[in-house]
Amino acid sequence: RRGMWKHPFQLFLGDDESEATNPHLLGFSIILVIWGQLAFNLWDQEQAFLLSHWELQDDTEQVNVVRPEFRGTLEHSPVDRSIMELHYPSWKRRLWVMLSDIVMLLFCALVIVCTAAWINMFGQKMDIVAAFMLSVQISTLEQVYFYVVMLLVNLENHKFQ
Repeated sequence: RRGMWKHPFQLFLGDDESEATNPHLLGFSIILVIWGQLAFNLWDQEQAFLLSHWELQDDTEQVNVVRPEFRGTLEHSPVDRSIMELHYPSWKRRLWVMLSDIVMLLFCALVIVCTAAWINMFGQKMDIVAAFMLSVQISTLEQVYFYVVMLLVNLENHKFQ
């Protein structure tokens, strides 16, 4: 029986000697993740440019719509002192954002631990039970993530949508 905790790279490189001696596999995986994120960001920029260029954006839509969930105290506007508007202290916002970052890192660690446990339980024996357990794990973590993100966004108290 294999131990619960292996060397972190063994999770990615496998147990086979030929795979374990191939250092390029982890590097290629990291490069692929970075490339995917860059391609996604570039596509978003291209899409925004084309929407603007072809005038497909609805100009009647307000850009800075205050979220209904926004909490704050009424203070004078820094732009026009005669107008009172809701403000939230920046130090509180930074504190909540830092807490959100920590929670997300812990959630990533939870996903890694669950995946490692799944690999250790099923190893090379990929059958219908392993596939079912993986799908249950993914669905459960997705639901937990959705709930946690909604909670953290409300705690961060963003002013605009």
